[in-house]
Amino acid sequence: MTEKIPPVLTFDGGREFSPRILILYDPVINVYDLKINFSYQVWREYPDRLVGYPNRLHLWEEDKKNWKYESEWTNANSMILTGAAFYHKYYSHAYYQQTPAKIVDWVDDHMNCEDILMNFVIANLTAKAPLKVSPRKKFKCTECSQQVSISVDPGHMVERSECINFFVEEFGKMPLKAVEFRADPVLYKDDPEKHMLLPLL
Repeated sequence: MTEKIPPVLTFDGGREFSPRILILYDPVINVYDLKINFSYQVWREYPDRLVGYPNRLHLWEEDKKNWKYESEWTNANSMILTGAAFYHKYYSHAYYQQTPAKIVDWVDDHMNCEDILMNFVIANLTAKAPLKVSPRKKFKCTECSQQVSISVDPGHMVERSECINFFVEEFGKMPLKAVEFRADPVLYKDDPEKHMLLPLL
């Protein structure tokens, strides 16, 4: 039996920030560089949204009559990867307790697409798109050339598309909403250390 993949790091703000939660699945993303405080402020304004950094998009392929997972850099996004994201604790409950076991088990068995499913769960409950926070550029890790990731597998993108189509079939609809939006800090290039409200992790 395939074991569930636990998050590398889970930060729960406790009573001071409850019911807020920050999930960090990817150890190569530097929390300080992402200006975590600004993201948290964005989430406070939109607590029903998934707020985060790496974004993705779903596209309809008319010729194939199915959905495609798109990772190329675009202005639009319909998914936020949970590698660095804020969301309300309730959505974790909805993911594990309200989502049909068939779907959750499928994700666990494939060891992939838990982030896509979380986007489906939240969009299905809210009928709203997630919110992307800057930076504009893609993330590049200069120290993780030796790290192994399923994302480098040639079949990874194909399986991600298969996940979307499976979820649509099981949900009975496509709940994801595409939006062209990015939240940027007002104090661009200002020293974030002077404005930190959250402790560095």
